[in-house]
Amino acid sequence: MNDQQIENEIQAKGLTAPRVTRSQIEDAIASIDFVTHTSASGQILRWAVLNMVNGYAVVGRPSVAVSPENDDAELGKEIATDNSINEAWPLLGYELKSKLAHQAELRAEVETKTYSDGTTATGVSPLPSDSPADRTA
Repeated sequence: MNDQQIENEIQAKGLTAPRVTRSQIEDAIASIDFVTHTSASGQILRWAVLNMVNGYAVVGRPSVAVSPENDDAELGKEIATDNSINEAWPLLGYELKSKLAHQAELRAEVETKTYSDGTTATGVSPLPSDSPADRTA
């Protein structure tokens, strides 16, 4: 199943929770550099280095043409790029999960604040101090 088929199935099932999509990964790529190496036996390897918009570089497994006669530069670059995108996926997943956790923490802080004397306040921003004297209305 390719990325588009998976995306179609996700949408058909109405799965709408936050997630990382291939288009988000592609949008996070500032540029791609390709590195080509020919081994002593003639094997051709290509890596795609994804330069992300945040400055981080991601690289996946290389594409490999065991026989030089089968090497096609464009196909090799496409395969190497897909391999590197597969490596970027969990990194963007981690980034999304961190953002969601931070948002949940902020909501929890705004929703309920418990003070040292046991009283709570709901629906207010946390005060700079936990002192009851700071809780004037």
